[in-house]
Amino acid sequence: MDTLFPKWGLKEKNTWLAAQTIKRSYHDEVVTKIKTLSKLFLDLSNKRHTFTC
Repeated sequence: MDTLFPKWGLKEKNTWLAAQTIKRSYHDEVVTKIKTLSKLFLDLSNKRHTFTC
């Protein structure tokens, strides 16, 4: 199996890494949406559980 797909050495890994570009942003695609949903659920939670004395 190693003859068909030989293991990469440090040189091959560095060459591959240098050719890569950022394609997506975890922050833009996930974190901002979670923060928006979190605010929405907190607002809803606060409206449901308001106590009057």
